[in-house]
Amino acid sequence: MEARTAAEIEPFDVAAAVRAFYRLYADGQGKPRYGDKTPGYAMHMREIRLLLPEARFVHVIRDGRDVAVSQRKTWFSPGRHVGDAADFWRGQILSARSEGRRQGGYIEIRFEALVRDPVPQLERICHLLGLSYHPAMARHWERARERLGELQPRIRPDGSVRVSRERRLAALALAAKPLDPGRIGSFRHELGPREIRAFEREAGDVLAELGYPVEYTARRRPTVRRQLRRVPRAPRKLARSLTGLLGKRDR
Repeated sequence: MEARTAAEIEPFDVAAAVRAFYRLYADGQGKPRYGDKTPGYAMHMREIRLLLPEARFVHVIRDGRDVAVSQRKTWFSPGRHVGDAADFWRGQILSARSEGRRQGGYIEIRFEALVRDPVPQLERICHLLGLSYHPAMARHWERARERLGELQPRIRPDGSVRVSRERRLAALALAAKPLDPGRIGSFRHELGPREIRAFEREAGDVLAELGYPVEYTARRRPTVRRQLRRVPRAPRKLARSLTGLLGKRDR
């Protein structure tokens, strides 16, 4: 039987504690199952599966150029240059697809298909999770405002505020609205030609592999920016400085 609190775990076990943490939250929402939407987990699927063998992974894939537009003004943006967003997106996609196929219990959902016609995609997710589809699943915004009210600031270990509650709410504002197909292809009017070209130099190969139309010919060799990211962690500060100095070369 699954423990409901950490105090019930004897002897203590990390996996059981993680399950108890999520179970407590699910119980508070009156839900039989729990999940976690953390994009960074795409880089740690093997570790998650080792800890929680029952884990299932839903990988929502979106045109990386639209992702760059969506992230560029957020506190969690991977960088100021569109090339940073491209390299980050490319790495996440390749890692998640490779690991997901090895681990099993994994499906890919296209953002564009989900936004245009959510029900078939939600039914696929329910099948993976062993759940029955309910029409309320396609009306997420009806409860979103209530759930967003739970958000708190992100706090650093020293007690200082890393990200204010207001900034977190701003980043999630669209969660309280119905799905908008108009957001598909937003990069075409939000990014300039040079920015689109810079993104495709970094990640055009993966865009094409996923079936997204590429505006410009993808570069076949690693860009200076991508090569610098392969530098070991110790001299990363120098690598970042060089990336800034050589940024124009990648545009």
